[in-house]
Amino acid sequence: MVKRPLLVGLAVAFALISSDLHAQTEDGAGSILSTFQDTPGAFTHLKWENVRSASKLSVSDESGSKQVQRLTFFRSLLIPGWGQLTAGKRWKAYAFFGVETALIASLISFKTSQGWLEDDYKTFARQHAGIDGGRDHQFYVDIGNWQNEVEFNEQRLRDRQFDLVYTDATDRWNWDSEENRTKFKSMRVSADKDEQKAMLVVGALVLNHLLSAIDASVVAGERKKLSVSPSSMGGFMVVLNFW
Repeated sequence: MVKRPLLVGLAVAFALISSDLHAQTEDGAGSILSTFQDTPGAFTHLKWENVRSASKLSVSDESGSKQVQRLTFFRSLLIPGWGQLTAGKRWKAYAFFGVETALIASLISFKTSQGWLEDDYKTFARQHAGIDGGRDHQFYVDIGNWQNEVEFNEQRLRDRQFDLVYTDATDRWNWDSEENRTKFKSMRVSADKDEQKAMLVVGALVLNHLLSAIDASVVAGERKKLSVSPSSMGGFMVVLNFW
């Protein structure tokens, strides 16, 4: 008789406790559900916290990569091959530097040859055509094409090119032979060709600097990049890019 009321009491107490626990669980679940409903993406935030941190690192790494690319670009723009060397591309660095060295040597060679030829033909004109003092380039072109200033001036007057007539007493010349005039002209043309070659080398030097700078910038950008973006299937997508 005593045991039955005790069992009944225990059963009722258990039921009440179970009911209360169930209610609390539902309230707790509802509270948690409400939290996630009120804060969309909270669970995803917890789940992808490390991925988002990686994304921040990726942005920082990309910014650093841009700075490295700019620095590498200007290094090779200044000295071809320098940027490639700092990026670990030794053979490319040696190639650009080798081209630069060869071009500089060619430029020095052409300019030296031009200087020698100019000195030679000016001395030759002084000895065989009576030219006194230095003149501009066009004057030496004219005396190489005409035996003397009289013939030159007559042709300019016939062509009504009065502004090209030589009237100064110091502008007179007269070659001692047609052979020497022809020889002088050949020397002057050779000097002009060397000058033109030197100008072409200067253009090649500029091009080599630009190509080296662009290549160095590309080489510096050849690195792994981690990016995080929303996925069409939900959640996030981690992508590893090479470029």
